[in-house]
Amino acid sequence: MNAADAKPQPVRLKIQQLTTRTWQVLINPKTTALLLAVLSGVLLLWFVLPQQTSPTAPAEIWTGTLPPAVQPWGPALYNLGFARLSHSWWLWLPLAGLLLTSLVALAEVAPRSWQRAQNAAADHAWQHPLTRRVEQSVRLPAAPDEHLAALGNQLAGQGFLLHPIGDNRTVSAARRRWLWLAVPAFYGGAILLVAGFILTFATLQTESITLWPFKTADSDLFDSAVELYQFDPAANTGTVIFTPTHADKPPLAMFLTPLRPAIFGQAFIWPTASEPVLTVEARGPDGQLRRLLPVQADLAPDTRLSLPLAPGGAPLYFTIPADRLAFQIGRVSDTEYNVQVRRGSENSPSENLMVSPDGTFELDGLFITLTQNYALKFIARRDFGLPVSVLALLLMLGSGLLLLALPPWQVWLIPEVKGRGGQLFGVVEKIGPGQPAIDFLNEFLAAEEAAQTENSSEAEPPPAKRSNG
Repeated sequence: MNAADAKPQPVRLKIQQLTTRTWQVLINPKTTALLLAVLSGVLLLWFVLPQQTSPTAPAEIWTGTLPPAVQPWGPALYNLGFARLSHSWWLWLPLAGLLLTSLVALAEVAPRSWQRAQNAAADHAWQHPLTRRVEQSVRLPAAPDEHLAALGNQLAGQGFLLHPIGDNRTVSAARRRWLWLAVPAFYGGAILLVAGFILTFATLQTESITLWPFKTADSDLFDSAVELYQFDPAANTGTVIFTPTHADKPPLAMFLTPLRPAIFGQAFIWPTASEPVLTVEARGPDGQLRRLLPVQADLAPDTRLSLPLAPGGAPLYFTIPADRLAFQIGRVSDTEYNVQVRRGSENSPSENLMVSPDGTFELDGLFITLTQNYALKFIARRDFGLPVSVLALLLMLGSGLLLLALPPWQVWLIPEVKGRGGQLFGVVEKIGPGQPAIDFLNEFLAAEEAAQTENSSEAEPPPAKRSNG
């Protein structure tokens, strides 16, 4: 074989060096931690900043939904993709990096972690990437086998499991060896987390619904008509009825309490709030309901109009266009409302009435009823990736806490016998906090060296006294 051909070419050598460095960066735990920190920051912004559902919505509308202190930077944030983080590289780039580093790290540590979890001597030539290795050496006594056996017994007394000793006399011992599997479990959880995000992106359906009294809301997510049947203010719980619109199925009822999640129809329901409202209806002499026109822009005209009661007692306004009547309702107390009525083109109210809630009063042949009710708001989310993401977070959190609270240890005692003596090299690897490995190794080997010195001193006869005579 030609020696010149066997020498690596410069380009090939550079590629090998670059590949090795890239591999070391990918398996470095700091790389994984950095990507998880970036991903956590993006998810925090996702929940803090309002997100657009339509990619064609102009920047001005999104900027108007931001907090006043952030609005000056609204156009820049919009152009950078913060209005739709679920579709931006801010989310998917760290997810791709996390997937790559986790796959590489899992390929690196999984076989070795599995080997260290077995009752077999671990290979001291390979260092676990999540550990710090410390080494120390002391003098080996004249009887190495007996000394190594005594050291092994001391390790066993401290909770270490001794592995079978091979031909090279190396003592290998491990404590909490099964917890080495928590390392691949953590990286497996990270891979599962990325899979959960992908599944969420492919299957996510969300819907925000406000249930008003005496009205139904159409839900595309549940393919049902949703109605607030009743609300119990004492228990702060509403009874909600889901009536399928197309399937031949009976209606289903469930209880919803604000800030208490529920599962229904393979969807996650989060009731966000309940607010008191005053429901108004007006019937003519023939019993027909009149159409009421609210002044608030976010409310639609209806025959049964529910007006949100402001916390400060601000007056409520509505009109009955067919009868040219305008109403102002003010809340005097929990048992009384002040109703002022202006007819036609009058400049000031011509009627000033005191009406009790849940009561009916007559005006110009109309029978007007006031009813105190509640409206219930909830967000529905059908997301098949959410259980996968939750499982992944539990796996990562559980394995991480186990590694911090109960870190695994690996100890090697490697003798180098030379005649009747030699050197004993101690090597320790450990994950997480707790007692530093170097302190453990120094105390362990120092105690043994002191014991050897004491035994040697006792074995030597005292020097003979010289006679002066």
